[in-house]
Amino acid sequence: MGYSTTPQWTLPLQALTQPDGVEVLPDDAHLESIALDFRLDLLRARLDRKMAAQGVELARVGMFPQTTLGLEFARDSSKNVFLGPFFNIVLPVFDPGLVALHLAEAQARKALKTYSALEGQVRQDVRTAADNFKIAADDVSFYQGQILPQQEENVKLMETSFELGNDDLDSLLNVYQSYVQQLQGYEDALRAYHDSAVAVQQAVGAGWQRLGIPPTRAAQSGADTRPGSATRGGPDTRPATTPAAGEQN
Repeated sequence: MGYSTTPQWTLPLQALTQPDGVEVLPDDAHLESIALDFRLDLLRARLDRKMAAQGVELARVGMFPQTTLGLEFARDSSKNVFLGPFFNIVLPVFDPGLVALHLAEAQARKALKTYSALEGQVRQDVRTAADNFKIAADDVSFYQGQILPQQEENVKLMETSFELGNDDLDSLLNVYQSYVQQLQGYEDALRAYHDSAVAVQQAVGAGWQRLGIPPTRAAQSGADTRPGSATRGGPDTRPATTPAAGEQN
């Protein structure tokens, strides 16, 4: 057996409201420049490239022969004391450090190629995500500006015609069904719009504030701009909101 408790987390209000207008993305070049600065995988590849370059410099330093300079103090069995400078140099015969240098240079070339390939992939990801977002935003704008207002006007006209006796109940129900189908299509377009917005932020590696996009008016005001049913007494297609913590009896 169990019992229900107060929910520990609820959806924010802006997640339950419709966008009062869609966001306008900056141009692709600006998005790519932000992605090059904030994508973590690209930052790691850039660090690997710098470390490979430092490895080449260390390998070049290692090609200098090992040299020792110092001062030597010695005394033999006859108690004679010797004091003088000490100089020692080691000249490698087989490998003077060329192998290590070639390996370091190969690692540097590999790191550079990896970074170049990843940079191209990041640019492609940003362009693809931005194009998908623009398509989804156009769909939402088309529903908000064209399809839904026309469907609501059709419902109003059909209700008036039904009240005057010019059309039967089947015709009115068909108009209701068409309106509900368009609302479902609008919900699908909104879901694609929000998914593409998340994909853009993931591709860039930064949020809307970093991109310079202000929050929508619906998120600022907290008003529910979801289109209501045009029918008198018709079904409300808005999802029921979850009460916040502490508001339940």
